[in-house]
Amino acid sequence: MAEAKQSQAGPRGPQKRREVLLKLRPDVEITEQMQRGEKCYVIKDPLSLRYFRISELEHSVASLMDGANTVDDICSKIAERTGGLQIPKETIADFAVTLRRANLLANTFPDDARVLYRTMKARRKMLGLRHKIKNILYVKIPLVDPDKFLTRTYSCVSFVFTWGFMVVAAIVFLLAARIVTGEWDRLVGGLEGLLTLENLFYFWFLFIAVKVIHELGHAYTCKHYGGEVHEMGLLFLVLTPCLFTNVSDAWTFKKGRAKFFTSFAGIIIELFLAALAALVWAATFEYPGLVHELSYKIMILCSITSILFNGNPLMKFDGYYILSDYLQLPNLRANSMRCVGGCFRKYLLKMPEEGADIREPVTRIYLIYGLLAMTWLFSVMLGICVGMLRAFYLFGLWITFFTVFGLSMKIVRTGKFYAKNYDKVGLSGRTRVIVLVVLAGLIYLLFFHTIDAQVTSTFVLQPQNLTTVTAPRTSVLAEVYVREGEKVRKGRPIMRFENKELEVTLEHTRLQLQILENHLREENAKADMTGAHINPDLVVSLADEIVDTKRRIKDLEEKYRELTVLSPVDGYVLSTGLRRHLGRGFQKGDGLIEVGDPSTMTAEIKVEHKDFGKIQEGQKVVLKIKARRNESAEGAIETKSQRELTEVSKEVTAGAGGHFFTRQNPFTGAEIPLENVFEATVTVPNDKGVLRKGMTGKAHIHYGKTTIAANIWKGLSSWLKDVLRL
Repeated sequence: MAEAKQSQAGPRGPQKRREVLLKLRPDVEITEQMQRGEKCYVIKDPLSLRYFRISELEHSVASLMDGANTVDDICSKIAERTGGLQIPKETIADFAVTLRRANLLANTFPDDARVLYRTMKARRKMLGLRHKIKNILYVKIPLVDPDKFLTRTYSCVSFVFTWGFMVVAAIVFLLAARIVTGEWDRLVGGLEGLLTLENLFYFWFLFIAVKVIHELGHAYTCKHYGGEVHEMGLLFLVLTPCLFTNVSDAWTFKKGRAKFFTSFAGIIIELFLAALAALVWAATFEYPGLVHELSYKIMILCSITSILFNGNPLMKFDGYYILSDYLQLPNLRANSMRCVGGCFRKYLLKMPEEGADIREPVTRIYLIYGLLAMTWLFSVMLGICVGMLRAFYLFGLWITFFTVFGLSMKIVRTGKFYAKNYDKVGLSGRTRVIVLVVLAGLIYLLFFHTIDAQVTSTFVLQPQNLTTVTAPRTSVLAEVYVREGEKVRKGRPIMRFENKELEVTLEHTRLQLQILENHLREENAKADMTGAHINPDLVVSLADEIVDTKRRIKDLEEKYRELTVLSPVDGYVLSTGLRRHLGRGFQKGDGLIEVGDPSTMTAEIKVEHKDFGKIQEGQKVVLKIKARRNESAEGAIETKSQRELTEVSKEVTAGAGGHFFTRQNPFTGAEIPLENVFEATVTVPNDKGVLRKGMTGKAHIHYGKTTIAANIWKGLSSWLKDVLRL
C-alpha cells in the first residue's frame, strides 16, 4: 500500500506543475488595451469583480492555457511563435501559480481548494475588522448589485448624454460664471459665519444627497459606454455616510475617452448642480429665505468638494483616477510610493535597487507624485487629528492614537529593514562629508539662528468707537430715522419708541395739574369776590400738590423724551434690517443699533495669562484675517487690559476655530473661558472698507528673539497641554 501511494503521488514542485494541463477559466474576460503606446490586456474575473493587467507576452502565454498544454508545451510553442524566444520553464510555472492564486485557472491541481481557501482567508483578514478600525476615516460597506436597476432606468437619464443637453449645460455654466464674477464680493462675504451649528446640519444633509447624485453619475456613465456596475453601498468618509459605486469595469473600455468621462462624471454633475444653484441664488436676491440660503449652500458645497476633494489627484478620489488614466499609469499611487523608497535607497543610500532609474520619464513622474502625495497625506492626517481633538476630544484621542500607532509601526518596519541591510549601504567618503555638513547646517539653523519670538492668539475685529444703542425702557419701536451705512452725528435722533402706559400717565398727570391749578384759582377768586378769608391750609395743600405734580410731569416728560433715541457718538449705522422690527416690543437694555466708525477697526486680541506678561504696549502685531484668505495687516499694541475677562465672544472659542476652551452659561448662553484670559487691542486702518465687524483670525505678537528649536518646543508643549488638558 505504501508503494502504491508513493507512485500515485508523482513528482512535486516545479516538475509537477510542468506536467499539469493548464486551462484558464472559460468565463474569464480578456480585453485588449493600449498603455503608453504599448499593447496590454485586462483580465476580468466576473465572479469576484477583480481586474488584472498583463503584458502582451503574458497574454500569449495565457492564450495557450486551453487545457491541452503543459508548461513544457507552452515553452516550445512560445519559442515557435516568437522566432526562438526562450522563456524559462520556472517563469511560466510561477506565472501559472499567480493565475491560480487569483482563481483565474480552472481546477487542475489536486490542492486547488486548499490554496484558494488560504488566499481568501488572507484577503478577509486584510480587509477585516482590524483593517476597518485602522482606516476608520474611509470605510466601505457593499450593499447591493445595482446593474439590473441601472439597465432598466438608463432610458430615463439617457438624454444627459445627448449633444442638446451638453449645449444647455454649457449655457448654464456660462451664466453661472457670469453671476459668480459679477457677485464675487457678495459670494465671499457670505462665507463669514457660514459654519454655524445649524448650517452644519444642512451641510451634512446636502453632502449626503449630493454624493448620491455624484455616484449615480459615475454609474450611468459606465452603463452608457457598455460597462457593468455590480457593486454599490455605503462609504463612511470621515464618519459621514455617502454612497459609493464600483465602476472598475471602465478598465475594460478600449477608448480612453470612455474611461475619462466615467471618472469625470461625478465632478461634472456636481459642478452642474453648483451652476444651477448659482442661477437660483441670483434669482432670489430680492426674496431672501430658505430657497435663497439653500441654493447658496449647495453652490458652495458642490464647488468646494468637487475642486478640493474629488478633483484633488493626491487623494484616491475622482481626480486621482483621471490623472492615472491621462498618464496611462495604473496603480499610480502604489507604484509611486515604491518608487520613492527605491530612489531613496539607490541615490541617497547607494544601495543596489532595480527599477529605480531616475533618467526614465515614468520614474520621474512616480517620484514627483509620490513625494507630493506623501506630503499631502501627512498634512491631511495632522489636520484631521488636531481638528477632532478640538471638536470631539475623546474620539479625537482615539483617531490620533491609531494614526500615531500606524505611523510608528511603519517606522519600526523600515528601521528593521535598514538595520538588516546595513551592509548594503554604499555611501562614499565624500557623500558622508556632505551629509555631515548638511547636518551641521541644520543644527545651526535649529539651535543658534535667532528668529522673532511670537505670541499667537485669536482676535475679533470691531469698528472703532463701536457703541450699541439700547432700548431706553420697556416700549414698542414706532419709527426708525436712519438706514444701514448712513453717517450720523452725535445727538441726532435715530429711532423713536412708544409707551402707551407712559403716555397715558403723562396725559393724566397734566390733566391733574390743570385741575389743581383751576381749584387754586377758584379759591383765590372766591376770596376776592366775597371778601372772605382764605383757608391757608387748603391753599398750602393745593400749592404743594401742584409742585409735586409739576415735578412728576417733568420726570415723565424726561422719560418720554428718552423714547426718542439719539446717537451717542459720531459714526455710521452698522446694523441691518432695522425696519423689520417696527411694532415689536423691547425690554429696557435690549440692543438695537450699533454705531461706529468702520474706517478704522480695532482688533481685540484675547491672550492667555501665561503669555500676557510678555506683551507690552508698542510691540509689533501681524494680523492674519481668515475671511480675507489670511490677508495680513500690521499694527502695534495700543492698550492691554489688566482685568480678567469673565466671558469671551463665540468667534474665539475652540469650537469656532479659536484658541480658548469654554463652557456655556446655561442661563445667558455666554461663553465662559476655562482659563484666565486678558485682552489687548490694536488699531487697523480700513481705507478700502473690506474689513467688517466680527472678522477673526490669528494675531502674531512679536515680543523678542528665540531659536527655531525653542519655538518648535514651545508650540509642541502648548499643543500637548491642550490635547491632554493639562
